[in-house]
Amino acid sequence: AGRTAAGSVARNIERGAVLGAAAATAAIGYAVDQAMSFEAQLNTINTIAREDAAGLQGIGDSIRAESRATGTAVEDLSTAYYDLLSAGVEKGATATKVMHDANTLAIGGLSSTAEAVDLLTTAINTYGGDASKSTQYADEFAVAIERGKVTAADLAASYASVGPLAAQLGI
Repeated sequence: AGRTAAGSVARNIERGAVLGAAAATAAIGYAVDQAMSFEAQLNTINTIAREDAAGLQGIGDSIRAESRATGTAVEDLSTAYYDLLSAGVEKGATATKVMHDANTLAIGGLSSTAEAVDLLTTAINTYGGDASKSTQYADEFAVAIERGKVTAADLAASYASVGPLAAQLGI
């Protein structure tokens, strides 16, 4: 009986080791896939940013830092950064600040960062393209979300139509 029990324990240890190795391999594969995906997203951003390797690394570092600080997926932040540049926001520190403001609005406004970017860049472009006001705009939209029954995504959908008219009327 002693040998059977010892053999059973040995088989269980062996199975555990195999399962552990398989899990570790899967985790490494997932990490590699994520890194390659992020690299592809950075390359997409660079079709607009046109940065050298160091500049693109800086953009990637700012996206990763925002992700670590807030828990927002790098995929969402990468899309948001690309959309910022597409909307005419200056790359670098300005885009990073607007991305942070949009991400903060998205977290509180129940939307994706890309949807919040859409809302903020519409406001920025409607009122003269001053990205330095992104925090002010995000705060104003946050108040509207808090007081109304809307999300940042809802506001983005309607603001694109209403914002330019409001600006023309001085509102």
